Amino acid sequence: MKTKNFILSLLGMMLCTGGFAKIVMDAPVISDNYLKFVGTNEANNYKYTLDTYEWASKGPQFQLTIEALDTSKPAAITTADLTDENFWEPLFRKYTKQLAGEEMEAYDNVKRVYAKNVALLANQFSTYGELHIIGIEASGDYTIPDGCFQNCTKLDNLESNVQGTLTLGSNIVSPQPMFIVTCSTPGETQAWTNYKNSNGCNFTVAGSGGGITMEEPVISDGYICFVGVNATNNYKYTLNTYEWADRGPQFQLIIETLDASKPAAFTADDLNDENYWEPLFRKYTKQLAGEEMEAKDNIKELYIKNVALLPNQFANYEYLHTIGIEAGGDYTVPNGVFSGVSRLDNLDCSVAGNLTLGDNIVNPKLTFTVNCTNDTGKQVWQQYKEKNSCNYIIGGDSGDGLKINEVSVSLSVNGYSTTLPLSDKGGTLENLKGISEAYLDAFTAKTSGDVTEVTVDYCVCAEGVVPSSEMWKNISASQSGDGEWKADNVNLYLLDGLNSNSSYRLYFSFHTNDNGNGRATYPSDGSMFQLNFSTGEITGIAPMVNAQRSMSNDYYTLDGRRINGQPTTRGIYIRGGKKILVK
Repeated sequence: MKTKNFILSLLGMMLCTGGFAKIVMDAPVISDNYLKFVGTNEANNYKYTLDTYEWASKGPQFQLTIEALDTSKPAAITTADLTDENFWEPLFRKYTKQLAGEEMEAYDNVKRVYAKNVALLANQFSTYGELHIIGIEASGDYTIPDGCFQNCTKLDNLESNVQGTLTLGSNIVSPQPMFIVTCSTPGETQAWTNYKNSNGCNFTVAGSGGGITMEEPVISDGYICFVGVNATNNYKYTLNTYEWADRGPQFQLIIETLDASKPAAFTADDLNDENYWEPLFRKYTKQLAGEEMEAKDNIKELYIKNVALLPNQFANYEYLHTIGIEAGGDYTVPNGVFSGVSRLDNLDCSVAGNLTLGDNIVNPKLTFTVNCTNDTGKQVWQQYKEKNSCNYIIGGDSGDGLKINEVSVSLSVNGYSTTLPLSDKGGTLENLKGISEAYLDAFTAKTSGDVTEVTVDYCVCAEGVVPSSEMWKNISASQSGDGEWKADNVNLYLLDGLNSNSSYRLYFSFHTNDNGNGRATYPSDGSMFQLNFSTGEITGIAPMVNAQRSMSNDYYTLDGRRINGQPTTRGIYIRGGKKILVK
């Protein structure tokens, strides 16, 4: 009797621990680029499904879903399951060989894991280094065991939806990756925040209360980084500092979706949220530099990844020089969104689906480059350009037989003349002070290809003023030889209508005719040259002007005024950079 009871107890223990628990399989579904198989362990109260899904432009990928059969009862994976012939890992090798002709490992190919009311083992997914999404769901208490996801270094999102008490083990994730933990309850938010702080993790915790939630910013000498997350609207933003060649630290803004499989968008409420980047930029720049600065005046790079923007959202971000738009599906660029940007060099567009462009999205007078990753995008931007008479060029097309190879300009400033060869790189040329007389005398260009026109676009405006379309003017050159162009005797007075003792900027760039596929520009990246100057009492000529003095035959008075022809009144004049006496 005692022996019988002992055997029954042993049988019961083995059933409870999974000793006799077997995983039973359904027939797999295997076809071109698709695989699905399901295993069920009734004794341990769970089933798993390993199948294929489409990940935007990356094609078919694999995901694993583990869920309880009866959520009113405990469900768990046991160590015995790991050696079961119907566990997903050996079957993945078997079925991928049928699908692709070679065995593949689940830990190298599964990109998503969802655990729903099933207890996992310690270190169970520690080798799954390709995971980018993890979902944890439990209707009651739940523990994520030690080391469970410790080597998942490519993680983008960890979705935590535990309605009871969440307990986090040791070393459950790597502290280095920057990913989003999205929580559904305040208790989870607190648990993940405590874990992050205790382990020095880089992940961001997104709470459940709506609006934008923040982490503590990183502020040091010349550097700022802060991150805002809106779990409800499915996006996060990162505003940080980067090095722009020899121009030192600059600011960039990156806006990206939390889950690319779901819609992500800004709402009007976000603009008034205290954790929107604009009020925080003022706050943190004051800590960094001692004074509040505006995001619209300082952000130079903007990247949007699968997040819908609002009309006119960046219309006053004048100083943007790079904009990147990325979408895995259809995308609409809304009305007026970049209409006031005046320094744009490049707009990179990578939209896999249908691209729709709203009205007045960019200043039509700006010369910049639109770079598209597919022909459909190029066609949409080309149609917009033709409809709105825009000056931008379509990247990859402007070099079709047209090129500006060299450009030089001749200037006269306060009686001194110089000819400047311009490098194929936009930006600020020089800062001139105390200008009382300034002329653009001439410019020359050398071209190649079927060029029939070379023009300079220019605009003079007060410092801090965004150039409007009606402020831009142009001057065309005449062909002086094979591939040589010259605009001589321009005599453009640059100070016309300007105030004394004020600061101004001269913007200019060059372009050719449009041959149907776009036009060549100089600088070739679609940017502009910028010359900063101030009017008023002469305080000295900048090194740029002193560098080369041409032997101009024009006469100037001592206060810098140009004389038409030869002086008729005796006195001292400036000619060719030298003082001469006219009797």
